[in-house]
Amino acid sequence: MSTHPSFGCATGEILAWHFGPGDDRLANGDGRPIVVGETIRHEGPLTICKNGLHASVRLCDALRYARSWRLHRVRCGGEIVQGYDKLVCRERTVLWSVDARLPMLAWLAEMLEHRFTRERARGREPDRRSEAVAAALRADVAGEPVDWWAVQTSAAAAAVVGASGYAARAACEAARAAVSAGDAAAAAYAESDEEHAIEARLVELVEEFRATRKS
Repeated sequence: MSTHPSFGCATGEILAWHFGPGDDRLANGDGRPIVVGETIRHEGPLTICKNGLHASVRLCDALRYARSWRLHRVRCGGEIVQGYDKLVCRERTVLWSVDARLPMLAWLAEMLEHRFTRERARGREPDRRSEAVAAALRADVAGEPVDWWAVQTSAAAAAVVGASGYAARAACEAARAAVSAGDAAAAAYAESDEEHAIEARLVELVEEFRATRKS
């Protein structure tokens, strides 16, 4: 992974998002356990993508770097170096954690369905393969069995297969991939005037899911 540019340094506290490894331990040979309520500190230089404790202010950005579905809401503190879509900090405290697989897949289904509505409003019918992907996502979220390999007939489906079976990162790639790949979710995300609403909806789905697990 290439090193991302740094846009500024600051001190203080920032609320952010971070997808941790599935084993709840720091990656890259560190191995320290990730525990809710505990603060982890990095000693040494801070360099984005290389050294320090990483996170993203936007959940959509954090999803790009996910290695599992394990999502942490974190407070970053001490020295903070900010980049385009992530930051690196001296201290990071996990405020709460959740397995975000279901809300992430629900979000991706909504992005697809939103695009279908826009396409029809413009007099065009959506690609049936993408509609099959959206239906499979809804079924998966509802707990119904889904044969993802049977619907792997488009770029969007291929990404969702990876998201469903292996890592959260594929779900984000499905939503942000090039429009030329025939991906309806990407087309919805690519319209910059909607990015804030899309981010807010993703956070809302995660919060709603977390609330059901707490009750």
